[in-house]
This record gives sequence, C-alpha cells and structure tokens, in this order.
Amino acid sequence: MIGLRFLLLPALLASVFGAVATTGPNSPEELMKSGNYKEAYDQLATRLKAPDAKPVELQQAIQCLNQLNRTNETDAVLEAVIAQHGGRAEMLLQAATEYLGLVQHGALVAGKFVRGNPDGAGNVVNAHRRDEVRSVQLLLKALPLANAELRPRVLEKLSNALDKRGGLAWRLQQKTDFTTLPDYDEGWSYGGDQTAAPVDAENRPVFYSTPASWDAAKNDGERWRWVLGQLAAKPQSAEWYNAQRTWADFCRSQFGVETLREYGIMLRDDGAADNTGSILALSSLKDDETTARLATGVQRFTLPDEHNPLKIHQAIVAAYATGNDPLNAQ
Repeated sequence: MIGLRFLLLPALLASVFGAVATTGPNSPEELMKSGNYKEAYDQLATRLKAPDAKPVELQQAIQCLNQLNRTNETDAVLEAVIAQHGGRAEMLLQAATEYLGLVQHGALVAGKFVRGNPDGAGNVVNAHRRDEVRSVQLLLKALPLANAELRPRVLEKLSNALDKRGGLAWRLQQKTDFTTLPDYDEGWSYGGDQTAAPVDAENRPVFYSTPASWDAAKNDGERWRWVLGQLAAKPQSAEWYNAQRTWADFCRSQFGVETLREYGIMLRDDGAADNTGSILALSSLKDDETTARLATGVQRFTLPDEHNPLKIHQAIVAAYATGNDPLNAQ
C-alpha cells in the first residue's frame, strides 16, 4: 500500500502544482498583471497544446505576443490551435475573434507576410479582407458544432464580421468566396469613403432580403440578414433585441435623412431648398417614406417595413409593452 502511495505521489504533486500554476501567484493571469509577459506566454503556449485548453488562454497568449512585440507570431499560434482544436466550437470562436482583432497591416518580405510595423522592409500591405475571410471560415465551421448556449455567441460574432456599416457598406452587394483566402491588399488599410447607399440598374436603392439559408443568399447582404434572422429566432430574447437594433441602425445609416447632412446638404422643413424644390421638405414625409442621399444623388422614396428604422423600432417598443425587457431579464 505504501509503494502504491509513492507511485501515485508524482501524479498528485503534478495535479496540485498544476492547479497552482493556473490560478496562483505564478499563473499567467498574475504574471501578465505584473508585466511578466514572457513567462506568462511560455506557460500559455504549453497549455494551448493540452486537450482541455481554454479560449481565455488563447486570448491571453495573443495578448502576450502583442505586448512582447512578437505580433508576427500570432498567425502561427492561431493556426496551430485551430489544427489541434478544430473540433471544439469554443476554440474556433475564440480564434475567429482574435483574427478580427489582429493588427492588420504588415509587409511582404521575400514573398512572406510579416504582420506588424514593417520598419521599412518589404512592400506595405494589409490583411483586412484576409483576416475577415479567415474569421468567417472559422465561425461557419463552429456553427454546427456549437451547443444551444454557444450558438448565439457564434452568430453574433459572424454578424460582426459581416457588418459593413460606414464606408464599406457597398461591399454587401458582393458575394465573397469564403472558401478561399484572398490576397493581401496594398497599403496600410482597406477602406472606402463612399457612405451613400448603392442603387440597382433602375436607380432604385438596394434592399437586402432574408434568404432561406446561408447557401441560398445572393450576396453578403443577404448572408448578414440570414445571420440576424437566426439571432432573432426567439422573439423578445436579448438576441432578438440586439439583432433588431443592429438592422435598424444599418438601415438608418443607409436610408435615414441624416445621410443628407453628411454631405453638407442643408435641411429645411418649409418645402423649399436651394435648387432642389420640395424634395427636402422633411415635414411632409409619411411614416413609410424617407429622403436620403444615395450613390446617384438625393432621392425621396418609400421604405419597405423591414428596411424602415421607424417600423423596426416600433416593433421593439411593442415588445417592451408586453412587460418582457430582454436586456434586463432575470
């Protein structure tokens, strides 16, 4: 019996000291608090090879590399974790989250991408689109693996990856090939200054409908609507509320009267405006109408209910009227 105890002692000590290393004064978290990022990273790099590695450990490892000015190593760490833990939705979600938050600029040196400040070496490029596509790839892989608790988080991150409010909203018309990683783009950043909503061949505003499935979507705008629809599948839930607000905010950024002010157009409610007639008479707008600055100029048009920020917010208010506040549900 004594011999058995001695045989078990190393395993017992390893278990005890392993727990201390994870939660005690020498844990990665405490080491990071004291600025000892090198030692913290070494521990985390070992932990990430374990079958039970945790998402927070991946998050901390990437943070350590950034603090150590070793940003260029982040890609290799992420891909190694993905290769080992590719069957775990929570690790795929964390890897996708990290890709969306990485430093996007770098340089091509001898044909290899070096992430971070190029210091004058190589040609400056950015990985904005590439990181975005890689993130979506991981989230699409995680979605069928996620349990009921994790699934909304995967969908929310996928929504964030597809959200193109601002200067990149025009990209929602495209149907990105998420099966292939795109090349790096030249320059420090990938962006655009066209904030006006796009129009179709008949000069009408482009509206994105909700497809029956991800695969049935005609473009990234419809893919995004599908994701938001999945989040809103349970009426009056927190996910429903956030999805409704997100879509309302996007529609307002595209079709709201505020788009006129962004281009220096002075608004008047008396039906008159310099060289524009009554098109800017906002007081005459009905609840289903708007006047917005589109890609081809100012238009006054009718908004379908599902693209009308006012109607969407009215639906949110109606949900609150039931007494079920999704943001403060117990």
